Amino acid sequence: LDNVRIERVPVGANIDDIYVHTEDQWTTQINISAGSSSGYRKWGFSVEESNFLGYGKTIALDYSDDVERSKYEALYFDPQFLNTRWNLETSYQSASDGWRQTTDFLRPFYSLDTKWAYGVSMDSGASTRRFYGKGGRVVAEIDNDHRSGIGFMARAWGERYNKRKLGILFSLDNLIYPNTTRIIFPEATTDKNIKKNLNPIDKES
Repeated sequence: LDNVRIERVPVGANIDDIYVHTEDQWTTQINISAGSSSGYRKWGFSVEESNFLGYGKTIALDYSDDVERSKYEALYFDPQFLNTRWNLETSYQSASDGWRQTTDFLRPFYSLDTKWAYGVSMDSGASTRRFYGKGGRVVAEIDNDHRSGIGFMARAWGERYNKRKLGILFSLDNLIYPNTTRIIFPEATTDKNIKKNLNPIDKES
């Protein structure tokens, strides 16, 4: 909303009518970008609607293309999932070298009087990491899969404008390399900065 004005009109003893005058903002955004760096071109296009069908939900579609990858992405955000205080945001990316999916589901401290907040966040996907040699050419590639998750819970207490908060957070993170590194040009095995990263170790925390 934009240019909000509230008007009070007395209509009787201890009785008022309240008029709220508003104007709608334009909620659809379209973005186009393009550029060039070191002889490589990149461009992108996206469209986002932040008040889908007048329900306050956000949907977005995005496409981008650069030297690393081309990528499509779809996003949905609902600040009042199923008419509750829960927020839901989820997105999915389909790329030329893999995919990625993220989901956030949380109930925040939505007011000064809210005592509890909790939620979960998940992120998973697969992609390809590229190593560049002289002249900017790709000399090696390695695939990686990642999975991560976070869960939290927090409690607030104290006076309304002087809150204290304490919480606990659990996180899980996995990064694995399912395939051996693909050597495209032999110089990848002689460049010290590249060679030391050609055989990474799977990580779990």
